[in-house]
Amino acid sequence: MIQTINLIKKAGSKRKIIAIANLELDTLQDEETIKESYENVLDDSLKTAQKKRGRATATDFLMIATKKVMERYPDVILLSVNDDRRKGNQKTAINFEFFVK
Repeated sequence: MIQTINLIKKAGSKRKIIAIANLELDTLQDEETIKESYENVLDDSLKTAQKKRGRATATDFLMIATKKVMERYPDVILLSVNDDRRKGNQKTAINFEFFVK
């Protein structure tokens, strides 16, 4: 399965997609379960990455989020990651919005 995460920068009332991550996963879990798991850990993962590194990159916090999902569901295997919009799964995509000051 592919879990797409759209990283959306919010500045005031404007929103802009700044990155896309397509996480190709092998798992026995259904797509909705994986999507909900990522949704539940993304905010905390971003905060954790920022505490560890100051300015966290998307890779930093998505790595932390994936580790948390894999801890909850040990059968999950991360096969690959890409940023190709054409390979994404917008049907189950997560639009992760964060503020930029």
